[in-house]
Amino acid sequence: MPKPKMGMTILQGLSFLGQLGFSLATPLVLCIWGAIWLRERFGLGGWVVVVGLVLGLGGAASSFSGFIRYVQRKAERKNEQDPGSFNR
Repeated sequence: MPKPKMGMTILQGLSFLGQLGFSLATPLVLCIWGAIWLRERFGLGGWVVVVGLVLGLGGAASSFSGFIRYVQRKAERKNEQDPGSFNR
């Protein structure tokens, strides 16, 4: 299998970085927004926002661990495909 060009590798890295940022920010923003909506809609106390923050952080941590597992599997597959050269 031919190696990707350097420009393609950089673009792939940037897309992974964008995906990671989106995966970390989205659960946090949605949970906090939902908690604020619940507080205003039903007149709940400020504790709901704290619960939303904790749930958002948990969702972001789960997304981060899934992303790390994906990157590790991809690196392992790359190492299996590249047997190395004679000089290594």
